[in-house]
Amino acid sequence: MRHYTNIPLLLLALVMACEDDPVSARKTMYIGPKKANCIGVGPQQCLQVKDSTDKSYGLFYGSIEGFFYEEGYEYEIVVAEELIQDPPADGSSIKYILVEVVSKQKVEAADDLKLVSLQQGHASNILQEQFLVINDLDSWRKFYSKHSDSGPPVVDFAKNSVVVALLQFTHGGSKVTIDRLLDSRCPKDAQCIWEGRFYIDYSVDQPGSGCAMTTALTQPYHFVMVQPQIDATKELTEWRRTDRVNPCQ
Repeated sequence: MRHYTNIPLLLLALVMACEDDPVSARKTMYIGPKKANCIGVGPQQCLQVKDSTDKSYGLFYGSIEGFFYEEGYEYEIVVAEELIQDPPADGSSIKYILVEVVSKQKVEAADDLKLVSLQQGHASNILQEQFLVINDLDSWRKFYSKHSDSGPPVVDFAKNSVVVALLQFTHGGSKVTIDRLLDSRCPKDAQCIWEGRFYIDYSVDQPGSGCAMTTALTQPYHFVMVQPQIDATKELTEWRRTDRVNPCQ
């Protein structure tokens, strides 16, 4: 007794099985320690990605499902590429899905400026919020004379700037900390679509709602010295605030 195989039906089944599994390939991606300015629908920040250690980074406009990026680290990851049926006109036809984080290595970001804390406290003679970048001795002395009756910390303004964050609250227990300065502006010798920003990241710690606190005007402040001197204009400087609530023990 002979058995016949229906070749067209078998081929159709194989094609349908392939369509049910849209993952076409896996690839290794190397991701840089900082994002770069790019233009998508509007100005944004893109991952810098390459597929080989001996290549230069390129801009990656999409996202990687399941991957949580932390700036300041270099990554080697494996992703699956999945074809998207009927992608949007302005979107990618490939969906990237994290398979494995092979390595995550901390690196020193060149654009992170070194900070030296000069003073930090909770009381000032200045009763208005201040967010300043000071680049000369006269301005520093003038500001500090309003802040305190004592003399200012010594700063060499030929090499350094002073960054000031001073807030005001109607209760005690608050603290402000300048955490990080990041220069993502377009280099002077380059042509960029977006001019970038000079970011100053600071955090504000406050007591929780159940904490006992004094009712009084307080002026938590933090003054830091940074080298090299900051030449960013006010228009290109962006202060980014993070709020933290500390529960009472």
